[in-house]
Amino acid sequence: MIIDDEGYTLLHMASFQNMTTILKLLIDKSKLELDKEEIKEWINYKTVEDGYTSLHYAAWKGNIEIMRILIENNADISIQNAYGLDCIHIAA
Repeated sequence: MIIDDEGYTLLHMASFQNMTTILKLLIDKSKLELDKEEIKEWINYKTVEDGYTSLHYAAWKGNIEIMRILIENNADISIQNAYGLDCIHIAA
């Protein structure tokens, strides 16, 4: 898993920037190299500072398509960030 100096993965960045096509491409290509558990770990990875997952960012941005893609690939909707909020709280 590649993580930048601030603790973000490519999935975090794609979700935050509403890059649906890029996110889908990243996940599809990762399926050629990683097993399901590794992909699940990557999708559910929490940022160090505030504990956001890619799904949190997609919810915050209101990107239903990215949320759907992440959930179809085992994103955990119950993960809470450092403030106790899950993706449903953030989407609201």
